[in-house]
Amino acid sequence: MKAKKIEKIRNEATSRVNKESLVQFRLEPEILDRLYEEANKLGLPVGTMVRMWVMERLNEKSA
Repeated sequence: MKAKKIEKIRNEATSRVNKESLVQFRLEPEILDRLYEEANKLGLPVGTMVRMWVMERLNEKSA
């Protein structure tokens, strides 16, 4: 691959990564257990489920 093409791909990838952020927060062990149980029931990773819930709630608020 040519250097310019590699640089373009790298810039596009960096641009996408920089648009997402990581959010951290603390939860009591009991709440965390409940989250994992619910995610397991749905067959989803817990992070995916929580992200879906947040997006659903934000969409409800803006409707």
